[in-house]
Amino acid sequence: MLLIPALSIAICKANVADKVWDLKTLDTARNCDYLTDEEKDMLLELNMARANSAMYAEMYIEPMVEKYDGNKYWYTDDICYNTIEGVAAVREALEVMKTQTPCCLLTPDKGLTDMARYHCAVQGKTTQIGHTIPNGMKMLRRF
Repeated sequence: MLLIPALSIAICKANVADKVWDLKTLDTARNCDYLTDEEKDMLLELNMARANSAMYAEMYIEPMVEKYDGNKYWYTDDICYNTIEGVAAVREALEVMKTQTPCCLLTPDKGLTDMARYHCAVQGKTTQIGHTIPNGMKMLRRF
């Protein structure tokens, strides 16, 4: 499991990001009235990584390496996550991210948002995972 520090670094990023990335362009969801602040922040994180993967990796993923002790990721001094892959997954992500070319930005879509929320609500009541909901309907048919 690779932990993306997306929401935890928002305060830190506020001090740095506007000097590095064009946040007005990348923050495609900020004015959406149907997304939560956390969802808007996540889209911003994804767009930052898509716009400049190498810089994102250097600033936000690389510092995670030193927080590993074997397969344990020390998120804070008193919060630890046990991972399966350990630091190897972070190093692999760094290697890939440092060679990526910029990707198109993600933009919010009300229909996809509604469909994802419905999917979570329906599947959350079961132990089922995947793109097919309990009644057998597949994602493309719902879309």
